[in-house]
Amino acid sequence: MNKLIISTLCLAVLAGCHNSGIRGYWDNAPLLDDDIAVSEDRFAIFAELTTKASPEDALIEMDNLFNHLSENEVAYYLYPEWLDGAFYSIYSPCRNFSLYSRAVERIVSDGILPMDECEQYIRRRDWFSYNLVGDKATVPSYVPDGRRTLFMVLDLGCSSCRQALEAMGSRKDVRKVAIGLGRGPVLETPDWEFILSQDLDAIFDIHQTPAYFIVSEYGDVETTYTPAL
Repeated sequence: MNKLIISTLCLAVLAGCHNSGIRGYWDNAPLLDDDIAVSEDRFAIFAELTTKASPEDALIEMDNLFNHLSENEVAYYLYPEWLDGAFYSIYSPCRNFSLYSRAVERIVSDGILPMDECEQYIRRRDWFSYNLVGDKATVPSYVPDGRRTLFMVLDLGCSSCRQALEAMGSRKDVRKVAIGLGRGPVLETPDWEFILSQDLDAIFDIHQTPAYFIVSEYGDVETTYTPAL
């Protein structure tokens, strides 16, 4: 997964030189090469191009990709992992809710993957649908109090999450609220309020932590899920 993200970043210049745009990208491009890294790099360019294309063109070419995948079952089992890394991971510059949602829609409707394998992508799409920029914040127990609020989502058992909490604890320009997932002791710090609730797992993905987002004084999401380290 990390290789995909690195490839996406390194190939940005190449993607910008792809003068034919995104439409028809997969019409003459093989889905799988003998060297799987070549296929992964080709997909990384596609991910870069789709996030720069118009929403209409991006969705059309996402469907085009799945139309080709439907004719190659081996590739169909491989590409969802790359789609996850490109359009869902908080560490990817191509993270995009609309594109990921269309990919999940096709994974389910195409009926090639067993439903028990589809469920993981449905769950991630559902997590992704909360707290998008412009939305009213969806956080149990949170009540806007007239201050901009930085929400840190963390795994209570993760040392990196604790480091992120400490690193951002010095910010004075926002109210700071930590959303604790998983198991582990709650840090005793005067810099953070904590929210612990059984409802949190339905809204936040523990595997995408540490991450934060910022909410305006009116309760509207200003910046969406962003890596905290």
